[in-house]
Amino acid sequence: MQFTEDGFKQLQQQNADILIDVYATWCPTCRKQGKVIKAFFKAHPESDLTVLKVDYDKQKEWVKHFKAFRQSTLIRYKGDKEIGRKIAETDQRKLFNLYQFD
Repeated sequence: MQFTEDGFKQLQQQNADILIDVYATWCPTCRKQGKVIKAFFKAHPESDLTVLKVDYDKQKEWVKHFKAFRQSTLIRYKGDKEIGRKIAETDQRKLFNLYQFD
C-alpha cells in the first residue's frame, strides 16, 4: 500500500504492526526486498503486518522524517514505536525476523 500520512497515523492509533518500505523504482536491492516481502506473506498468510511504501524519489519529506538516508530502508513499527530497522538487507531469514519482531 502506498504511504500516506493519514493512513500511517490511523495505523499507529490502532497499535498496528507496520513495515515502512522506503524504495526506489530503479533500485535492484529494493526489488529483491519486495520479493522477500511477497515470500513472507505467502509463508505467513495470517500476518497482520501492513506494508506502507514510501517512494524515495517522490516523498522526500517522509524519507527525511524516517531518517532513511538511502533507498532500500525497511523500518518496523508497532503502533507509534520503531522496533527495528534494516538497510539494504536482502537475506530472507533476517528480514522475516524483522517482520515478525515481537
